Amino acid sequence: MDINLIPRLDPEFDSIEESWEFWKAYGRRTGFGVRKQSFNKCKKDKSSYSSYLYVCRKEGVKKPDKRDAQTRKPRDEIRTGCKGRMKVKNVNGKFKINEVFLDHNHPLQPPEAIHLFASYRGLTSAQRYELENAKKVGISQKSAFNLQSQYAGGRNNLGFTRVDVKNYLNSKRQQAMGYGEAGCIFRYFEQQLADNPSFFHAHQMDSNEQVTNVFWADARMLIDYACFGEVISLDTTYCTNCEYRPLAIFSGFNHYRKGAINFFTDQDAAMSRALQEVMPDVKHALCTWHISNNAMKHLPNSMVSDFNSCMYHCWDETEFEESWQALLSKQDMVENSWLMSIYQIKEKWVACYMKNSRTLGMRSTQISKSVNASVKSCTHVKLDINGFFEKFEQVLEEKRYNELQADFETLDRLPRLILQSSSMLHQLAEVYTRPIFDLFQYQCDLRDATCIKERKERKITMNDDSATMFDYVITMDNSKWEHSLTFEPSTETITCSCKKFE
Repeated sequence: MDINLIPRLDPEFDSIEESWEFWKAYGRRTGFGVRKQSFNKCKKDKSSYSSYLYVCRKEGVKKPDKRDAQTRKPRDEIRTGCKGRMKVKNVNGKFKINEVFLDHNHPLQPPEAIHLFASYRGLTSAQRYELENAKKVGISQKSAFNLQSQYAGGRNNLGFTRVDVKNYLNSKRQQAMGYGEAGCIFRYFEQQLADNPSFFHAHQMDSNEQVTNVFWADARMLIDYACFGEVISLDTTYCTNCEYRPLAIFSGFNHYRKGAINFFTDQDAAMSRALQEVMPDVKHALCTWHISNNAMKHLPNSMVSDFNSCMYHCWDETEFEESWQALLSKQDMVENSWLMSIYQIKEKWVACYMKNSRTLGMRSTQISKSVNASVKSCTHVKLDINGFFEKFEQVLEEKRYNELQADFETLDRLPRLILQSSSMLHQLAEVYTRPIFDLFQYQCDLRDATCIKERKERKITMNDDSATMFDYVITMDNSKWEHSLTFEPSTETITCSCKKFE
């Protein structure tokens, strides 16, 4: 080792920080940890030091503690009474080494283990920034640590350990939660209002003036509801944190709407009463996914498929009633209280009754597996309220970016037409969004598979005027389903039993 790099008497340093860095560098090269032991201030200038003592991390011995007997798992001893030290003294503004002892009473560490000493570890501002961003996007601490190790050329060159990462992120979380949960919520709302004055939020408090419920919607959410609020799902099956506070999400399909006329929920009595009070003109429907799950709890396994058939595959009321009576006759289910109660509200969940309402194909609050998976990623029980808002913002950003991509593809690409000569399809391809056009084109394709099974003509009287009505029974090739269609020439209106085109 270069003799100039070894502490010895009389060398001078321009500042106290320079002397400390010299001692640290020597300890790193030699194989021991360092720490600051004591210092003295100048009598005339209390802002400067008259002397400073640096020692080996194993200097001294641990004093007896009466609490040691009560400690279940005491920490290992570190100090061995090592005498290794270096002391500097202020001489005319320079710091000169006036005491040094370089022998140690313990083994020295090899070079590959030096980075594990606390005195040589630390996170730079750039590393802290990268770790915070990794946490925000959902990268685990282990993965973030391994990534930075890769950049540094190995863990030995990184300058910190996984424990340092954990401690830093925990301290940041604790600092952010310094306002408490309620304070963090309202601080988030204030920031959103500052960014966009159209942001809306409200809260309820109990008799003890504790926040019980909060509601919020940003400007984009309000616009989406105004444009796409015809059919809405309210799902409360998520939990936000270790307190198991429920998260209720209003969601719907992304397409042009006229107004909120249908509302899907699970079988929650409180939500049903609230809807009747707040939205009395709205059609309230029940989530078939929740009903099917409840059927598995209240019915024998052999009857669940028959129940689901009644719910999904009965196209008219007569067929449903016949299938329902057949279901009750099996295993004497007439006394089943759950079946009786669910039957009383059949208009809210049976397909043949729900077709009279405009549901746009929605039958469940579980409208999208991807949406559910994304929401659950931000409702982990270990997340605090700040972590929840960070994750929730990421989910919103992802969904809105997906919408931007869909808009781009709609403008950039032309769909393939099954009928190239159809002027109607050419026109609708320019008007409809891609998913809706594909759905319409699929129905056009099915049209060629239909045929008229029966045709009847009848006379009706309306406002003292007679009119002719035409009734058709439509069927499809290789299908047992039949649909009733009525055409009224005087008004040029067509109604179908499927109710999909009204």
